[in-house]
Amino acid sequence: MKKHILLGSVLLAAMVPVGPAVAEESGPVAVMEEVVVTATKTLEKRQDISNAVVLKDAEDIAEVPAESLGSLLANESGVDWRTQGNYGGAAEEIQIRGMGGDGTLLVVDGVVLNSPSLGSADVSQVPLNSIARVEVVKGPGSLLYGSGAMGGTVYVISKHPSREGHVAKVEAGYGTEETYHLAAESGGFVAGDFGYYLSANRRETDGFRDNSDLEHTDVSLNLLYDKGGPFGADFNFGYVDRKYGLPGTQPPEGTATYLSPVSGLPLFNAEAATLQDRGEDENRHSSLLLRGKTSDWMDWRLKGDCAVLDSFNASFGYNPLDYSYDGSRIETEVTNTVRGVEGNLDLHPIDQVGLLLGSEYRNFDYENEQHGFDALGSPLSEMIDEQRIFTQGSFVE
Repeated sequence: MKKHILLGSVLLAAMVPVGPAVAEESGPVAVMEEVVVTATKTLEKRQDISNAVVLKDAEDIAEVPAESLGSLLANESGVDWRTQGNYGGAAEEIQIRGMGGDGTLLVVDGVVLNSPSLGSADVSQVPLNSIARVEVVKGPGSLLYGSGAMGGTVYVISKHPSREGHVAKVEAGYGTEETYHLAAESGGFVAGDFGYYLSANRRETDGFRDNSDLEHTDVSLNLLYDKGGPFGADFNFGYVDRKYGLPGTQPPEGTATYLSPVSGLPLFNAEAATLQDRGEDENRHSSLLLRGKTSDWMDWRLKGDCAVLDSFNASFGYNPLDYSYDGSRIETEVTNTVRGVEGNLDLHPIDQVGLLLGSEYRNFDYENEQHGFDALGSPLSEMIDEQRIFTQGSFVE
């Protein structure tokens, strides 16, 4: 009886006509092409650009467990992330297509942050929560951005206020080695066409070995006046202050703590080759961009910017005759100041035809001060070196 029931059920199912599944009605979905700003200094669709470009927006940054701009881009093909040590204040640099760090240009809101004295840029000093978009252009871009872009360009666009509403966000985290991180963001339009966006971070850690601690503070501010097409003004400011230990290499296990015979300070132990060496970076940059549209076929942009990169290093010396520490100290302060003015005129009288004219002037000032002290703190030597160079160029595209 059961067999007859089962057979009848199968035949009945086979006789019932089965139609195609009916999908829910939905409206047309519009997918816009990604727009790249940096490859040609004008808004271009990604499919129309010959360069290899990597794009990261705020959503991409939020989804990746990255702690710095370098770790965010580390897994991209042709991009190499290097750290200059394993301590809290270690500098980080990005290398593109095999070129050194001095062949990758770091630009934040139109301000070049490569150190003129070193050529490279410390990407660890760019806070992730201030970034709205990162565009990495692989390949030489020296014609548009200067000699530092031989390998590629990393262009960072900071967060701007939105007319859709006000943003207020606070984050906090705590981890091992007495590590903590505090972050805050706030922004929006407050009076008509005027808006602001502010982000700040505070981070501290004791490090995983002696003298590898870090104290980091940064602030980013954007002020925007947007009247639409006819005129707009955009002011950006960034400040970073970092104090950190310089532990040097890690000596062999079992190395005893060595005290200075003069000052009595510990100079090295089994965890750090230098227990008294310290470093500090204080960098600030600002830019003012004015833009407008005089007609349907002519746009203009005028930008002025300034970056001051100040680094300090204090290290204890040793006697080169017997390699014993004598308690002397050398303090070195390097200040790089870069100022620039750039103007662009974009002409597009008819579709598919455009002409971009640009001119730029940049001034580089470099100052290196070095002071030597004996074990009792008395001055021994002083050296001051100052250099200046400027560049001026124009381009037509």
